[in-house]
Amino acid sequence: MQNTYFLKPPDWIKISNKSESFQDFIAYTILSETLFNVTPPLKVYNKDVYQYFGLDRKQYYITSHQIILVGSKSYSFLSCYGIKKENSYQVFTDPFHTYVWLSIITIVLVFTLITTVPKHRSVDMDIVILTFSVLLEISLTERIKKGFPSKIIRHLFWVWIFSSIVLTSYYKDIFTTEVILPFKPSLTWDHIYDLFDQKGFQFYFPVPAHVETYFESYSNGTPFRSIYDLESYIDIKLAASYGGNLPRLLGYKRLAEALLASEGDLGMKRIWKGLHYKWPFDIYSNLSNCGRSVYLDERENIRDIIPFLNDNKDGTVFMSGADKDFLLEWNTIEIDPTPRGNFVLKRVKFLLTSGIYHWWEAWFAKTRPKKLFPYYANWTKPKLGALERLDFVSKFTTILRIWVICCGICGVVGIIEIGMNYCALCIMEKVLNIFGVMRNLVLEFI
Repeated sequence: MQNTYFLKPPDWIKISNKSESFQDFIAYTILSETLFNVTPPLKVYNKDVYQYFGLDRKQYYITSHQIILVGSKSYSFLSCYGIKKENSYQVFTDPFHTYVWLSIITIVLVFTLITTVPKHRSVDMDIVILTFSVLLEISLTERIKKGFPSKIIRHLFWVWIFSSIVLTSYYKDIFTTEVILPFKPSLTWDHIYDLFDQKGFQFYFPVPAHVETYFESYSNGTPFRSIYDLESYIDIKLAASYGGNLPRLLGYKRLAEALLASEGDLGMKRIWKGLHYKWPFDIYSNLSNCGRSVYLDERENIRDIIPFLNDNKDGTVFMSGADKDFLLEWNTIEIDPTPRGNFVLKRVKFLLTSGIYHWWEAWFAKTRPKKLFPYYANWTKPKLGALERLDFVSKFTTILRIWVICCGICGVVGIIEIGMNYCALCIMEKVLNIFGVMRNLVLEFI
């Protein structure tokens, strides 16, 4: 390694391409100056001053010289359960705020009271219809004089007509804009314990993909052996041992306890299953029915998996939770104590404070992404366009449905009115017949 890279200014891109992993590359980087100062025939002895243990999930020990925080890792989840679209009927009320609608109703009541209270008569429905018809752009000007004999009230009503023209134009502009926008899905849950508390959920975890025995057992249809073999087991155990009183962490504790309790011979039904990355379509087949099923993975993995799952022709929408500290763990670099100046400690601090460490971390994440479900499905980008996945039809369907309902109501009212007029004519005819019979009887008696 020294002869290849460190007898001359190193080509860091070439080193990164030949490194087995990001931590392997960082180890080269930290120890590079040490290797510059070593004569080729000599060995680099395993002294404490030159030890670098790499990034790991660590806890503080009293013997550690330095614990350098590098980052954190937490879990999130995805599901299509309980995802609903926004209320489509709100498109009719959203253009105006509540106080605007209340003001309109108040004005209608005021005009009605002005024409009824002074004369001590019952409510004139013609006035109510006339006041509302202005908002619907229905012209009934010939009824204004009849409905409002007073000139002052008529002038006020013309002010209302002008205001209604402005309100109607404003309403139509906003309504048209809202109708052409697609529906947005909304969540009925935020955190993983919101789903767990509803009972009956099945939780799916990723099977460690690098273990060959798990690959063979999964390919044979054998259920994943134990929760103790999951990569997140330690974090689940820590979550179950929480002793505080924060509601959010107590919610995580309930889920962790249930996961651990479903192991062994405790007589409880197992509430979790394993999914292997190399069978990418298993996750969609298990979750796409939008039943009580949830998939849990690292937050970064969930972010990369969701576009793959949402690229479907069924219109199924998957969304992730809002948890940022579920099964949270901190990643650190541990530097052991040395009797003299600690070379590794200085190099690690330099890489972190200068931004070099995180730059190369992002570079490795981009050039060597994790092999998740999309990788094994040969999925690189959405096959469906962004417009194809948007729902533009539902709002028009809602408008058509409301239009049909209004037509039905108008038809029923028309039938009732015709029936009432017909009944009135029938009653009048019967009354006249009765009077005619009585008249004939009187004439015969005379």
